[in-house]
Amino acid sequence: MSHPTRVLVPALVFLVSVALAGDVPPSMPVPGTHLSPGAACSPAVPGTAEEAPAFDEFFIDRAMRLDLFMTGNAAEQFVTIDRIIEEGIWPESRTRLIDPFNNGRYGIEVYDVASNQLIYSRGFDTMLGEYRTTAPALAGAKRAFRRSVRFPFPKNKVLIIIEGRDRQNLPLEIFRAEVDPAD
Repeated sequence: MSHPTRVLVPALVFLVSVALAGDVPPSMPVPGTHLSPGAACSPAVPGTAEEAPAFDEFFIDRAMRLDLFMTGNAAEQFVTIDRIIEEGIWPESRTRLIDPFNNGRYGIEVYDVASNQLIYSRGFDTMLGEYRTTAPALAGAKRAFRRSVRFPFPKNKVLIIIEGRDRQNLPLEIFRAEVDPAD
């Protein structure tokens, strides 16, 4: 049975510069903290942030897709949400909601706003990551690339954080937005 997609937000424009990423209020989640350098090799400890959240507690069996524009050059990068779409049944794991490997030049973290708990994370890559290493990008020319990221459809308001990696391969927040699935 096919479910039609539903556009939740026609156009939401939200830019965050890498230069502003350090201005995070202390009550907000700190991106990249769910994985320490050795965390990919150690099992999750019950009662910690690395413990997998229960799918049915935070999500419905649908998918949320963020259509993004990722823009930048070698020195800076920006993320803009083009639209947010509700899609059909969530096709991925309901138990491995937190990415244990932290692969990719970018990552998405989804936090439940009410509990401030990390409920989903995944690494990904994008053409912007490749472009940032080219001669035009090093000369300052900016380009925009489309990228879509999906995660389970949340039951409640969530905070979405997108991170890029710095030259030392450490996560650095480049985007933050609250999304209410009821909108």
